[in-house]
Amino acid sequence: MGAWGIDAFGNDTACDWSYDLEGRTDFSLVEKTLARLLVLPEEQTIDASSAEEGIAAAEVVARAQGNREVSTG
Repeated sequence: MGAWGIDAFGNDTACDWSYDLEGRTDFSLVEKTLARLLVLPEEQTIDASSAEEGIAAAEVVARAQGNREVSTG
């Protein structure tokens, strides 16, 4: 059964990405994920999977700074 939600980790791609993050002691995966998105030309669209991973990575950064996502429901 897949993940279906509106939060940063509410989809299968973000969940799979977070499994790769689990157990790491640094932010290298977060940095790599965000860097991959930031180097795209402005006119290039981001595919859904990359966007889902990017949102998850941004959420990790926010949580590391002491912020948590806000529930809308």
